[in-house]
Amino acid sequence: MYICLAGKNDIAVGVLEELLRYRQNDSSIKILSLVNNNDDGINGWQKSFRFYCNKYQIPIVELDDVYHLEEMLFLSCEYDRLIDTNKFSSNRLFNVHFSLLPKYKGMYTAVLPILYGEKETGVTLHKIDNGIDTGSIIAQKRIVIEYNDTSYDVYKKNIFHGTFLVKEFLPQLIYRPGDVKSVPQAKEGSTYFSRKIINFQSLKLEVNDTAYCVVKQVLAFAFRPYQFLKFKGIPIVRAKILETRSLCKPGTILQEDDNMFIIASVDYDVLLY
Repeated sequence: MYICLAGKNDIAVGVLEELLRYRQNDSSIKILSLVNNNDDGINGWQKSFRFYCNKYQIPIVELDDVYHLEEMLFLSCEYDRLIDTNKFSSNRLFNVHFSLLPKYKGMYTAVLPILYGEKETGVTLHKIDNGIDTGSIIAQKRIVIEYNDTSYDVYKKNIFHGTFLVKEFLPQLIYRPGDVKSVPQAKEGSTYFSRKIINFQSLKLEVNDTAYCVVKQVLAFAFRPYQFLKFKGIPIVRAKILETRSLCKPGTILQEDDNMFIIASVDYDVLLY
């Protein structure tokens, strides 16, 4: 019984360690791994899937090596390549996506829901087809986006709940594939975002906007391991809407010290930490 786990980071490592527990009780399970190209095998703010595959002596293979395996269970957990299902002998191909599909297919699923003022997001376990996050839905877990959540906060929630969701369904996926039920994604409310929608090399705080939108920008791009939005060349880690109405041109600095700026926006003044 082959199980091929493809992906990166804490979610792939968490699912791998769960699969190892299954293998302890079932010697017929053979685990293979597909590792993302940018995984250098070094643990950082996230665990390296490559590192743990080497630690547990899990064979690291290429897609070509698994196409011919019949009845193989394929699990994608933040894998960075699109899957051509026509090349697989198995049809047991599953992915966990960090959104409440059909919304937010594609990229930046921890950034965009904050930027667009969503109150919740979630994770979805779904079948893989030849579209981009378009496969039939098996299960979802809803996640509340708190008012001051950053994209880093949302991403960590996605990792936690995504790992839990895969673990919850492993008994069915491995031993009772006939019990795995799914429903096609709804046409209404479906959205998709490509990699090109955001240029992270030229991020800047757009101050000609409402105070609410300024704050959401700060939160959406506050991802400490990689970046913060900058104002006047200084990283902004948090923002708060003040009670005072803005009487100056948006972006005008009303007050500043070593820890903060207070600026005008289209409607209310904003405190930038």
